Amino acid sequence: MAGWRSGGRRSGEAGFTLAEILVALIILSTAVIALISAAFTLTVGADVQRKTSEVESIAVTWGESIIDESFGYQECLGPALYQVAYDNWAERYVLPDFYEAEIVDVDYWDRDINDGVNDGEFVQDCGLGYDDDGSQRFQLRVTAPDSNGSAVVTVVKNNPDATGG
Repeated sequence: MAGWRSGGRRSGEAGFTLAEILVALIILSTAVIALISAAFTLTVGADVQRKTSEVESIAVTWGESIIDESFGYQECLGPALYQVAYDNWAERYVLPDFYEAEIVDVDYWDRDINDGVNDGEFVQDCGLGYDDDGSQRFQLRVTAPDSNGSAVVTVVKNNPDATGG
Protein backbone atom coordinates (compact mmCIF):
# COMPACT_ATOMS: atom_id res chain seq x y z
CA MET A 1 0.00 0.00 0.00
CA ALA A 2 1.50 3.13 -1.19
CA GLY A 3 1.38 6.18 1.03
CA TRP A 4 1.33 4.28 4.34
CA ARG A 5 4.25 4.24 6.73
CA SER A 6 4.89 1.73 9.42
CA GLY A 7 3.19 2.78 12.64
CA GLY A 8 -0.26 3.09 11.08
CA ARG A 9 -0.03 6.64 9.69
CA ARG A 10 -0.09 7.96 6.15
CA SER A 11 2.96 9.81 5.20
CA GLY A 12 2.55 13.52 5.74
CA GLU A 13 -0.19 13.17 8.44
CA ALA A 14 0.50 14.39 11.97
CA GLY A 15 -1.34 13.44 15.17
CA PHE A 16 -1.64 10.83 17.87
CA THR A 17 -2.85 7.29 17.70
CA LEU A 18 -5.82 6.10 19.70
CA ALA A 19 -3.50 4.13 22.01
CA GLU A 20 -1.43 7.23 22.76
CA ILE A 21 -4.53 9.26 23.55
CA LEU A 22 -5.89 6.55 25.87
CA VAL A 23 -2.58 6.27 27.77
CA ALA A 24 -2.47 10.06 28.17
CA LEU A 25 -6.06 10.11 29.47
CA ILE A 26 -5.31 7.36 32.00
CA ILE A 27 -2.26 9.22 33.31
CA LEU A 28 -4.16 12.52 33.48
CA SER A 29 -7.14 10.89 35.23
CA THR A 30 -4.88 9.28 37.82
CA ALA A 31 -3.22 12.63 38.57
CA VAL A 32 -6.60 14.40 38.92
CA ILE A 33 -7.93 11.68 41.26
CA ALA A 34 -4.77 11.96 43.41
CA LEU A 35 -5.16 15.74 43.65
CA ILE A 36 -8.85 15.50 44.59
CA SER A 37 -8.05 12.86 47.22
CA ALA A 38 -5.30 15.04 48.72
CA ALA A 39 -7.60 18.07 48.83
CA PHE A 40 -10.32 16.04 50.56
CA THR A 41 -7.84 14.71 53.14
CA LEU A 42 -6.59 18.22 53.89
CA THR A 43 -10.16 19.49 54.28
CA VAL A 44 -11.10 16.70 56.68
CA GLY A 45 -7.90 17.22 58.69
CA ALA A 46 -8.53 20.95 58.97
CA ASP A 47 -12.11 20.32 60.11
CA VAL A 48 -10.96 17.90 62.81
CA GLN A 49 -8.34 20.41 64.01
CA ARG A 50 -10.93 23.20 64.13
CA LYS A 51 -13.37 21.06 66.13
CA THR A 52 -10.62 19.98 68.52
CA SER A 53 -9.61 23.60 69.16
CA GLU A 54 -13.23 24.59 69.61
CA VAL A 55 -14.01 21.83 72.11
CA GLU A 56 -10.82 22.59 74.08
CA SER A 57 -11.78 26.26 74.27
CA ILE A 58 -15.29 25.38 75.48
CA ALA A 59 -13.86 22.99 78.08
CA VAL A 60 -11.51 25.68 79.45
CA THR A 61 -14.32 28.24 79.60
CA TRP A 62 -16.57 25.77 81.39
CA GLY A 63 -13.76 24.95 83.84
CA GLU A 64 -13.22 28.64 84.57
CA SER A 65 -16.90 29.06 85.37
CA ILE A 66 -16.79 26.15 87.83
CA ILE A 67 -13.88 27.64 89.76
CA ASP A 68 -15.52 31.09 89.77
CA GLU A 69 -16.04 32.30 93.35
CA SER A 70 -19.66 33.21 92.65
CA PHE A 71 -20.33 29.48 92.23
CA GLY A 72 -19.90 28.59 95.88
CA TYR A 73 -17.51 26.03 97.23
CA GLN A 74 -19.35 22.75 97.83
CA GLU A 75 -17.51 20.83 100.52
CA CYS A 76 -17.21 17.06 99.97
CA LEU A 77 -19.67 17.01 97.09
CA GLY A 78 -19.10 14.21 94.57
CA PRO A 79 -19.08 14.60 90.77
CA ALA A 80 -22.78 13.78 90.21
CA LEU A 81 -24.06 16.14 92.93
CA TYR A 82 -21.62 18.86 91.87
CA GLN A 83 -23.02 18.51 88.34
CA VAL A 84 -26.58 18.96 89.66
CA ALA A 85 -25.56 21.99 91.74
CA TYR A 86 -23.80 23.54 88.75
CA ASP A 87 -26.69 22.85 86.37
CA ASN A 88 -29.04 24.63 88.80
CA TRP A 89 -26.74 27.66 89.18
CA ALA A 90 -28.32 30.64 87.45
CA GLU A 91 -24.98 32.13 86.31
CA ARG A 92 -23.60 28.91 84.86
CA TYR A 93 -21.84 28.80 81.51
CA VAL A 94 -24.33 27.60 78.91
CA LEU A 95 -22.69 25.24 76.44
CA PRO A 96 -23.26 25.71 72.71
CA ASP A 97 -26.03 23.56 71.22
CA PHE A 98 -25.39 19.83 71.08
CA TYR A 99 -22.20 19.92 73.18
CA GLU A 100 -22.16 17.68 76.24
CA ALA A 101 -20.23 18.29 79.43
CA GLU A 102 -19.71 16.29 82.56
CA ILE A 103 -17.75 16.47 85.76
CA VAL A 104 -15.78 13.24 85.55
CA ASP A 105 -14.03 13.33 88.90
CA VAL A 106 -13.53 15.47 92.01
CA ASP A 107 -10.54 15.02 94.34
CA TYR A 108 -10.24 16.75 97.70
CA TRP A 109 -7.16 18.28 99.29
CA ASP A 110 -6.28 16.70 102.63
CA ARG A 111 -3.33 18.43 104.21
CA ASP A 112 -2.94 15.80 106.96
CA ILE A 113 -3.19 12.54 105.05
CA ASN A 114 -1.73 10.34 107.82
CA ASP A 115 0.70 8.66 105.46
CA GLY A 116 3.78 9.44 107.50
CA VAL A 117 4.61 12.49 105.44
CA ASN A 118 2.95 15.74 106.42
CA ASP A 119 2.77 17.20 102.94
CA GLY A 120 -0.89 16.70 102.02
CA GLU A 121 -2.34 15.42 98.77
CA PHE A 122 -5.51 15.17 96.75
CA VAL A 123 -7.68 12.17 97.69
CA GLN A 124 -10.81 10.78 96.08
CA ASP A 125 -12.76 9.89 99.19
CA CYS A 126 -13.96 12.83 101.21
CA GLY A 127 -15.36 12.18 104.65
CA LEU A 128 -14.05 8.60 104.86
CA GLY A 129 -11.12 9.37 107.10
CA TYR A 130 -10.09 12.21 104.81
CA ASP A 131 -10.97 15.86 104.96
CA ASP A 132 -11.73 18.54 102.42
CA ASP A 133 -9.19 21.16 103.49
CA GLY A 134 -10.16 23.86 101.06
CA SER A 135 -9.15 22.77 97.56
CA GLN A 136 -10.81 20.51 95.04
CA ARG A 137 -9.42 19.20 91.78
CA PHE A 138 -11.93 18.62 89.00
CA GLN A 139 -11.63 16.61 85.83
CA LEU A 140 -14.09 17.93 83.28
CA ARG A 141 -14.97 16.43 79.90
CA VAL A 142 -16.63 18.26 77.01
CA THR A 143 -17.73 16.32 73.94
CA ALA A 144 -18.45 17.93 70.57
CA PRO A 145 -21.53 17.14 68.49
CA ASP A 146 -21.31 13.96 66.41
CA SER A 147 -18.59 12.76 68.83
CA ASN A 148 -16.05 14.52 66.60
CA GLY A 149 -13.83 15.46 69.48
CA SER A 150 -13.63 15.74 73.21
CA ALA A 151 -11.42 17.49 75.67
CA VAL A 152 -10.63 16.77 79.29
CA VAL A 153 -9.39 19.61 81.45
CA THR A 154 -8.29 19.66 85.06
CA VAL A 155 -9.03 22.68 87.22
CA VAL A 156 -8.55 23.38 90.92
CA LYS A 157 -11.15 25.25 92.94
CA ASN A 158 -10.09 26.84 96.21
CA ASN A 159 -12.38 27.61 99.11
CA PRO A 160 -12.00 31.33 99.82
CA ASP A 161 -13.07 30.71 103.43
CA ALA A 162 -10.59 27.91 104.11
CA THR A 163 -7.92 28.48 106.67
CA GLY A 164 -4.40 27.43 105.77
CA GLY A 165 -2.70 24.91 107.88
